[in-house]
Amino acid sequence: MDVVDTKEFAGYLNMKNLKDLPRPFLKWAGSKKQLLTPIKEKMNFALDKYHYNVLVDGFLGSGAVTFMMINEFGDRVEEILANDCNADLVNCFKVVKKNIKGLISRLKLLEAEFRNTKFGEEFYKKVRAEFNDRVACRASVDRAANFIFLNHT
Repeated sequence: MDVVDTKEFAGYLNMKNLKDLPRPFLKWAGSKKQLLTPIKEKMNFALDKYHYNVLVDGFLGSGAVTFMMINEFGDRVEEILANDCNADLVNCFKVVKKNIKGLISRLKLLEAEFRNTKFGEEFYKKVRAEFNDRVACRASVDRAANFIFLNHT
């Protein structure tokens, strides 16, 4: 398992105002998005009572809880960590943190090819086959772009 240092991730995004706060960019089965209010209340209570220095989201998924922790508690703790057993998911978040421009460039290419292809289903299958072939799709930016493309298509 790998860990994403989300405070560094949030700092990298250089948030200037509320509309720039990080939000989930993936659709994810089992998302905790609808549970954010009670989770936030319990975390707030725990922080007030126990004064934790580190918060951990052990099930990253779409990042809904992680981003809520950054937005709500980022200034109250020293570290916020996110983890998941899905290596491709963790890679995706790391690429967003480290190489957002390369990722956006690759996603634009995928989108353009998908829109210009007469048979979108065939292109989707081609991207899926490439993604599933770990040798052909080794580069972390390519894997992340394909992961996002497949997640949204």
